[in-house]
Amino acid sequence: GAILLLALAANATILLIFLRFMVIRHLFRIAKFTSQFNINKPGCELILHRADCADELSVVVNALNALHHQLRAEFAQRKQTELQLRDYQNTLQELVDERTFAFKASASQLAVAAHVAGLGVWSMKAPFKYATWNERMYELYGLPCEPEKKISMVTWAGQLHEDDQSQLAQ
Repeated sequence: GAILLLALAANATILLIFLRFMVIRHLFRIAKFTSQFNINKPGCELILHRADCADELSVVVNALNALHHQLRAEFAQRKQTELQLRDYQNTLQELVDERTFAFKASASQLAVAAHVAGLGVWSMKAPFKYATWNERMYELYGLPCEPEKKISMVTWAGQLHEDDQSQLAQ
């Protein structure tokens, strides 16, 4: 009985050593590789130094290497897309700046021309049914000047001549 028990213990020890050498050390290497995973480290692949065999460890290693390669490719594509987006944003900002400058210059020229000619100028926000007037429009309609005030269509129509009001109603 003691010899049998000693033989079983020896076999168990050999089995544990075999398991440690053939499997566990590779699992530790896989764990270390995944914990030190770096998307920016080119050519980084998991390689287990063992005899060529197609087993479960090989499947895991191949899957991790394929995942690493795919993530690197997607990360590179993402960086490229972000650079393009930044370029588009800069171009768009330049266009907005140019058009804002041109708009302000046109608005300033219109204000000067309207003042010199004594014109009333208004702009209407159609969907909102109100308009904004310059000072001369208030003078023409005989209303107190309130440049910040929005003039409703009802207020404007109330200032029209009776003949014009009837035409507006049609």
